[in-house]
Amino acid sequence: MKNSIVTTNKNSIAAIKKTKNLLLAASSILAEKKSDDWVLRLWEWADSRDIAKEVIPRNKIDLLNLTNLQLYCKLDDSTNFLGNLSKLHTLDLGFVAGAQLPKWLIKLSNLSELNLRFCYLNILPENLFELTQLSNLDLMANELLALPDCFGNLTQLSELNLFFNNLSKLPDSFGNLTQLSKLDLCNNNLSELPDSFGNLTQLSKLNLCNNNLSELPDSLGNLTQLSELDLSGNNLSELPDSFGNLTQLSKLNLFNNNLSELPDSLGNLTQLSELNLFFNNLSKLPDSFGNLTQLSELDLSGNNLSKLPDPFGNLIHLSELVLSSNNLSKLPDSFGNLNHLSKLKLSNNNFTVFPELLTDLVKLNRLDVSLLSLTSLPNNIGKLVELTELNLSNNQLVNLPSSFKKLTKLKLLNLGNNQFTALPDWIVELPNLEALYLDGNPIVQERKIISELEEQGCSVYFN
Repeated sequence: MKNSIVTTNKNSIAAIKKTKNLLLAASSILAEKKSDDWVLRLWEWADSRDIAKEVIPRNKIDLLNLTNLQLYCKLDDSTNFLGNLSKLHTLDLGFVAGAQLPKWLIKLSNLSELNLRFCYLNILPENLFELTQLSNLDLMANELLALPDCFGNLTQLSELNLFFNNLSKLPDSFGNLTQLSKLDLCNNNLSELPDSFGNLTQLSKLNLCNNNLSELPDSLGNLTQLSELDLSGNNLSELPDSFGNLTQLSKLNLFNNNLSELPDSLGNLTQLSELNLFFNNLSKLPDSFGNLTQLSELDLSGNNLSKLPDPFGNLIHLSELVLSSNNLSKLPDSFGNLNHLSKLKLSNNNFTVFPELLTDLVKLNRLDVSLLSLTSLPNNIGKLVELTELNLSNNQLVNLPSSFKKLTKLKLLNLGNNQFTALPDWIVELPNLEALYLDGNPIVQERKIISELEEQGCSVYFN
């Protein structure tokens, strides 16, 4: 009897185990079927919208491992199957008008990059701010008028693009984005920056061009990691003294502002290699300007400068210098130290005599001394043997010195609107001349020389 009971118990246990295994197998089959169900629905949806297999793979393994997805169609909660793409880290919905963010998006816990450019958004969907793991957010070319306070929740952002919106101000919470390294706010309507902006101490590239900024907060000086800063196209009349704290700057663009002077602290920016101050109201430069010894490109055109400080000659690494449209009538003696200059523009100033020290800048290959009142050129202009482009138009020149024939690398020579009545015979000996501008001169007849130049492949412009 006892053995019978033991046998019965063993059989019962075996039956229970078998039933359990069957239930587990059935559960696995159901789970697999459910998994296949969302995959099939996703594929059916993709087929109905002619989404290529390269975008959404029709192979299950490839689909489950998908990391980048670019779609040109609106998403809503009916597309919740996309929330199962758990390895997705980049989602591009750019150019989808009125793009919305469905609720399932927050399931994409690995999503780090989101592109919503050109979506015509005027407000941001609330669930965007639940994507706190985002590191890269592109909102370029929308119609945003403001950012909500909760924008500061996106504390992991390292790159943010808000170019070409209608933002008039930023929330104080913007300063919470302390991981930002690249920020583009160009082409908005910003009239001020919050003091908290100075918290963005990891910024290396900042673009604020084409806004309505009339002043900058002192806290901007906290952004000591900045290497590139664009403030062009604003209404700035001065820079804060703290600007001199931005000692890592290599590129600074202040084009088209209302600056009448520069702070002495600008001389602290000794790593600057490119500086654009075109179209301001500067009448002088501080002596500390000579500290910017790493400058290779400098544009000071369109100001009211009547002289340059003596230390200007310290900028010995300059290769491109634009001084056009100022009130300069002479250059400091130290200017001759700029012997790495390859491009120099002095047009539309008050020079009546060609600055002879320019003939020591023997690496010049492009020189513009147009729109001056020059009546002659120094004979030693022939020292500038590297010149390939020379603009002498709109002066009062009547002839060229004989040393001019040494400029054998000249490709473009503009003599337009001067007082030339004849051309020197040796002009045909400039072997590389490709374009010669003679219009606006009282030249009577030089058909033979012009024909010879044209036969050599030089285009002559003459009316």
